[in-house]
Order: sequence, then C-alpha cells, then structure tokens
Amino acid sequence: MKFQNASVCVFDEGTHVELARKLARDFGTVFYFCPWTQGGFPDQDDFEVGTGVEGVIRASDPFDLIPMVDLWIFTDVNNAGFQKHLRSLGKKVWGLGPAEEFELNRWMCRQWQKDVGLPFNSTTRLVGIDSLRRFLEKQQEPGFIKISRFRGAMETFKHTDYQISEIFLDKIERDLGPLKHEQEFLFETMIPGVEFGIDNVSVRGDYPKTSLWGVEVKDAGYLGKVSPLKDIPLPLRLVSVKLAEHLRECSGNISTEVRVGPDRKGYLIDLTCRFPSPPFDGWADMIDNLAEIFWYGAAGVLIEPVWNTKYLALAIMESDWATHSYLPITFDPKDRDSIKLHNLTQKGDKYYISPHQAGMEIVGHVVGTSNISLQHAIQKVQKVAESIKAPQLRIHCESLDEGLETISEAKKYGINF
Repeated sequence: MKFQNASVCVFDEGTHVELARKLARDFGTVFYFCPWTQGGFPDQDDFEVGTGVEGVIRASDPFDLIPMVDLWIFTDVNNAGFQKHLRSLGKKVWGLGPAEEFELNRWMCRQWQKDVGLPFNSTTRLVGIDSLRRFLEKQQEPGFIKISRFRGAMETFKHTDYQISEIFLDKIERDLGPLKHEQEFLFETMIPGVEFGIDNVSVRGDYPKTSLWGVEVKDAGYLGKVSPLKDIPLPLRLVSVKLAEHLRECSGNISTEVRVGPDRKGYLIDLTCRFPSPPFDGWADMIDNLAEIFWYGAAGVLIEPVWNTKYLALAIMESDWATHSYLPITFDPKDRDSIKLHNLTQKGDKYYISPHQAGMEIVGHVVGTSNISLQHAIQKVQKVAESIKAPQLRIHCESLDEGLETISEAKKYGINF
C-alpha cells in the first residue's frame, strides 16, 4: 500500500464508485461521498450508492470529513466553491475548480475560441423559446440545439427540419414553464467529418508527455490508444495548448471533443472539465501509478503516468430497469475488474445498481485493454460481456465496430490513428 497513512475522499455523483474501490488498494482510508439530500426529501436509494464496497467508507456528510481527509478527488463539476474552500484550508484537491466554466458555459467557450483564434462552428445564441422557434422555422441547414449548465433540463437535440423539431420544442416549453422566455439556447451548425478527443490530466496547466486519445461512439462505446502527446494530430492537440493558461490555478482531468473535417482543422465541440465517462474507467486501469498522479498532482507536481497497456476498448451497458428500480447484476467473478458499475451498492457478494435520481439508463462499462492491438482489446470486451446478466440489459459491443469505421474514415482528414 503506497499511502497507508493517508486518507482520500472521492466526491462523486454516482458514476465513479469504482474509483474509490480502486484507490482502496493504495490508501489507508478511503471515503466515498455522493449527494443524497436533494430537495429536502432524502431517498434511501441515493444514500445506498457506494455502500458495501470493500475497503470503502460511505460518508453521509463531507463537512464531517474535512479534518480527517488528506486528499479530495472531485469527479464532476458544480463543486468549484467547495474545492476553493478546501484549498484555503491547505487540503490537497484534485478538481479543475473555476475552469469548469469552460464546460458549463457553452457560449463563453465559443467566445473564447474566437478570441484565441481556434476554429469554431457557426453558433447562434437565442433567448427564450419563442426566439428559438422563429429561428428554426427559417433555418434550412441541420444543426444541434443545446443549453448550458443545466444538463438535467434537456439533452442536445439534432434539428433537421421544423416539422420534426416542433414536438420537441413543445415539450421543452411545457417543461420550462415560466422560464421559457428567459432560457438561453444555442444553435450550432453541423461540421462534416469525424470526432476525436484527448483524455488527459492537467497539473496547473502542464500536461504529461503521453496521453490517451480516441473516438467515442455517443452513449455506446469508446476506442482509444496511448501516444506521446507530440504525436497526436495537431488539430486535436492545439485546443489543449490554447487552454493551458486557463488551467494554472488547479489540477484535474480534462478531455476535449474535437471535430475534424475536409479542411483538416480542429473544431472544439465540447470540453469535459471532470472525469470523462467514457473513457475514465478504462483510463484508470491503464495506469499503474494512479494514486501518485492524484496525490502529487493535487499539490501541483506533475507525475508522468506509468502505462501498463496501450489500447483501450469500452462498451457502455444500459438497462431501462435501472431508471426506476434496483438492478441486480451478475457476472463471472474473474471478470470483476473489467466490469465498471455505476451507482453501485453491494450486499455481501451481490451487486446492485441503485436507480439514478435523474432516471439514467447507463449502468456501467465493460473495459478491455491490450498491448497487442485495438482488435485484441475489443475481443476482450466481447468475451467479458458474454457472462454479464441483468434485467433488460444492453451491452453496446456493436458500437466498437462503428468506432473502427470512424478511425478508418479519419485518415482522409489527416487523422492517422
């Protein structure tokens, strides 16, 4: 055990219980906290997330932990204020703090891209549902309707023509109620090409010499590999270079989503100023010195990752059952480390997914890594998936073939994976 006299708290939203389980191998004491009192009417399902996991103490109040926790790891956004408080107390904190605004405020991010000379797709800001309707009635080109900050309010919606979008707009108007006239919407035009990203860490604006990069099949899977940062195609790397000066205050995970098309320029679509999901579950397994990266990185010291493998394949697991009830899930015990469960609660040797407060269908990931080839990593995912059983379970192994097609297509845009 590398940090047997140290304690760590994983401050999470349910997606990264597995990280706490993993860190229990390196730290003397591991706490896990996931908010459970939203709205003043606590639900036991929310509190059960993280309970029963070997080596992990499920905490009920993070403020009680402040005197006893040495390292705080924040896996998600919307906690910049608490991170700032902990840092003021001299605590080690892993989390990007105020830099999370680059993810949460999409319009600000587009303005920043323009200011620093990064390519950006045409983006129109519209305030109020009526303005959005009038705009879309005249809009001839397809694109995406997005909002900032409030991920629970709506998912990104693809607009093709007004007749198709109208029913979506009607629903959003009903859901927003009195907020419908003040809600900010963004309409972004589509960019032909392929989408890749770099999944990295930043230690006060400095990056490791090597990084994971790859392609995500939206809500289905991920394929990636480890390369020297200097060898990753420039259209992807340039975003990280421009962003570095805004990351000097804190340390944490940072991921980019960049679209590259016929002009071979890199258009930043979104930033993830938190643990990317996917591919964090696989990324963490590929690194032998993860605890050191967090411990020293939170203090401002960059530690180079010690990679144990080169290629990563990941398939997302979903179940409609988990949106409303506990999901029992079984698998071959020898595959345990390749199966990453979200909202996990354990009862002895039995595993359950607690129903997500936002009604999400995603219940975890199946991870495969390899030093031989991407195809070998994919085969590992497919093999492990065969043993997993749960009500209404879907494991998107088919998405990995789609990812391979994207990698092949990317060559014509100058992205040689």
